[in-house]
Amino acid sequence: MGWCIDQGHSMCYDPMQVTLYSSYDSIINQLYPDEDWDKVNYLLNHKHPSASVMDIQNAIWYFIDIPFVIG
Repeated sequence: MGWCIDQGHSMCYDPMQVTLYSSYDSIINQLYPDEDWDKVNYLLNHKHPSASVMDIQNAIWYFIDIPFVIG
């Protein structure tokens, strides 16, 4: 499963080319600065069993205040 920090674009292409980053990699905060990456990591490692995919995605968007990613 992959998660997205980009709220500004829809993923309607099949197949879609994406760039994957680990939220544990030090480069993530250089590319997409945000003080809440630790909260995202906690969320992903402690998902509630009843949480839907969109619940988790919306929580990521809540913590990562990047309205859209250009590039």
